[in-house]
Amino acid sequence: MWYDKKQLDYMIKPYLFKVRLFCYYNNMKQITFTERVCNIVRNIQKGSTMTYQQVAKQAGNPNASRAVGTIMRKNYDPDIPCHRVVRSNGKVGNYNRGGEVVKRKKLQEEGVF
Repeated sequence: MWYDKKQLDYMIKPYLFKVRLFCYYNNMKQITFTERVCNIVRNIQKGSTMTYQQVAKQAGNPNASRAVGTIMRKNYDPDIPCHRVVRSNGKVGNYNRGGEVVKRKKLQEEGVF
C-alpha cells in the first residue's frame, strides 16, 4: 500500500517526537538524589544552616529528610560542610566527624550560635 506525504507525516510525526524526546533525556547527565543533596549542602554559606527537611525539599523529595541524614552521615568529603545541616526541632543533630559537641563547636566558630 502506498501513502502520500501527508499521510506519512501524520503517522510518523508522533513517533519522531517520542524518539527525539527519548534521545534528549538519555543524553542528559542523570543526577542522583545523593548528588543533588551534596550540591545543595556544598552551597550553604558559612554562618548559616539548613534543616534536613529543607535540604530534602530542595533536592526534590520533601519526605526524604532521613535520607539526607544518612547521606550526611556517610559524607567524609571536606568540601561538603555537613555540619551546617541541623534538625528541624532546633537541636544540632549528630556529626560524623566527632559527634554533637564538635558540630556545635564548628557552628559556634562560624557564628551561627
